[in-house]
This record gives sequence, structure tokens and C-alpha cells, in this order.
Amino acid sequence: MSYDCDKELSGLIEQHQAAIYQICRVYFPYDHYQQTSLYNEIVYRIWRGMQSFRGESTSRTWVYRIAINTAINFYHADACKRKFIPLNERLAETLPNEEENQMLHELYALIERLNALEKAVIYMYLDRAPQAEIAETLDLTVTNVSTIIGRIKVKLKKMKDEESRKQRP
Repeated sequence: MSYDCDKELSGLIEQHQAAIYQICRVYFPYDHYQQTSLYNEIVYRIWRGMQSFRGESTSRTWVYRIAINTAINFYHADACKRKFIPLNERLAETLPNEEENQMLHELYALIERLNALEKAVIYMYLDRAPQAEIAETLDLTVTNVSTIIGRIKVKLKKMKDEESRKQRP
């Protein structure tokens, strides 16, 4: 790999690093090792696909597609024997504090119970991706994305309410 390609990959990963990590947390909210392994796999697949990126979509959409497809495949394959590479310092700085971590933990626990498509849609929605971009990335229509988001919100609220009722004395 040439120096320019290394710089391009570094820039691309740095630009989308937080989004990649969040996808890892959505699919493996309780397992730091699996999050790190998935992160490494996503970065590897981005590196591997850089030469074939035609620029027909934004780099954000392209990275999302790779990250989400990799996460779904990784999740279903339950691959636990991946090479471990520690998170770099910049990513560690983006990690939430303890209070935020607890709220995120609760949210991700609910999101974990969604199916793979719902996870992908809600993640991109929470990352403030426009519905048109979500639709393009996941090969859906904008109307379908809007409907799915509405149903996910209702579903998450219902799950949260059910958990609250169970916790009451």
C-alpha cells in the first residue's frame, strides 16, 4: 500500500471513527472484545474496498454500508477468534462518561432486542443520517424508512415501559 493510500485510509477512518464504533456497540453492547474485533474487521474491509470505491455515493454512505453489512455478518457468524488490535487514543477520547454510559447501556440493551434491519435503521437514525441516506444505504424507500423508524420508536417505548413495570415493587 502506498503512502497516499495510507493517508487516505487514515483520514477516512478518522472521519467516520465514532460512527464505526457506535455500530460495534449496537451489535455487541456487552462485549468489549467483540466490539474491538468488529471494529478491526470493518477497518480491514474498508481498506480492502478502497480501490473499488467508485464515488457513486458519499464516503459516509459507503462506510455505513461496509460497516453495517460487516456487523450483520460478524454478528451472525459469532466470530470470536479475530486478531486483537487495541483502540487508538483518539477513539478512546470519544467514549462516553459513566452516566452517559449507563443511559447508552440501557438504550443498547433495548436496541439489541431488535432485528438486524431495525438495528441498522435505528443506529443510522440516532447518528442523524438523513432518511434518504438511510434508504440508499439499506436499499429501501424513504417511505419504508420513515415507517420503520416510527415502528421502532413505538417498539422501544413499549419495551422500556414493560421493563419499568417489571422493576416496580
